Amino acid sequence: MEFSLEGATAPQLLIIKVTDHGPGIPNVPEILEGRYTSRTGMGLGIIGARRLVDQSN
Repeated sequence: MEFSLEGATAPQLLIIKVTDHGPGIPNVPEILEGRYTSRTGMGLGIIGARRLVDQSN
């Protein structure tokens, strides 16, 4: 994770950059459309996180 401030005067923006080098999720479109859940319920958190991000903009 990297954190930085953008702008010299108010209002400044806090920039958070997260980098992931994992293998990725093979069925992202299916998950984001709400059509996928694993046996353990995995995949539902992605939809919730996306809704939170979309609401904050």
